[in-house]
Amino acid sequence: MHGWCWETLKENFETMYTQAFIIDSIITETEDWFDDHNISNDYDPRMGNKYHCTFHIGSETYNWSMDMWNKNSLTNPGVSISIDKLGMLDPNKPHSQPVLRYHFGFPHLKETPSPELNVDDDIFKEYKEIIDKVFEDNKHIKELFNIRTNPGMSSTSTYVVDDILHKFNMELSWMKSAKYVSERISFDDFIKMDIDDLNYNNTIYRLADRSCGVMEKLNEHLKNKLMLSHLYRMENVRLNGLFYVENCDLQDVSEAGYDTIDILCSSVNDTKPYKIIEIYLNTEE
Repeated sequence: MHGWCWETLKENFETMYTQAFIIDSIITETEDWFDDHNISNDYDPRMGNKYHCTFHIGSETYNWSMDMWNKNSLTNPGVSISIDKLGMLDPNKPHSQPVLRYHFGFPHLKETPSPELNVDDDIFKEYKEIIDKVFEDNKHIKELFNIRTNPGMSSTSTYVVDDILHKFNMELSWMKSAKYVSERISFDDFIKMDIDDLNYNNTIYRLADRSCGVMEKLNEHLKNKLMLSHLYRMENVRLNGLFYVENCDLQDVSEAGYDTIDILCSSVNDTKPYKIIEIYLNTEE
């Protein structure tokens, strides 16, 4: 897929993924920090959009909060974390004293800004190091968007974001294939079929159960009994549970180009449509 729409989709996905990674990491690391030091607090990881809590260290009370800006927009989103020491309600004193302020915009900010740290307590220095590591890890996430992860895929779209969208399309492929199912066969009956029964029979098989155990049994059958070639295509079969046999090779429905379930199961260019037989486990009977 190409063009501005695809590039915009990729950029928006990267932004949302980065945002989710940072926020989820901060919440998890903060919860672990409280637990590791037995810090009394009213922290609730199910806080939703109310990212704040109070905690106690000795006789002092602090407020932890995380704010997001443009959280419902993909334009210049960011996050800030703060820890404030709560003061007495004295008109001559501030109600709170800042301990730590951390601001971060993503995904285009290249370096982590230096947060304010106004106390010398080792426990807060430790928390600062924890947050530093979250943003350092985020730099590695950014690098992953440019790494090829599945070079065996027939499509040229082999980057991380493209790979995730490919998996989404494959899941839709399995869902759409249900309407083309014309008959069903048990897994035990399927493995009784030999290569002559399957090769060029104009039939796509659809696995009703795509669990790891079923996939391993299928792979073993195709490899050791039927001795098919091109078993690397099991990578796609594991995603959408669809396959057929031609030229004594395993064929997958990759949802790329003309190799889509809708095209294979309809008359295109005077080709005979494939039928679909669903394979179910005997335990379903």
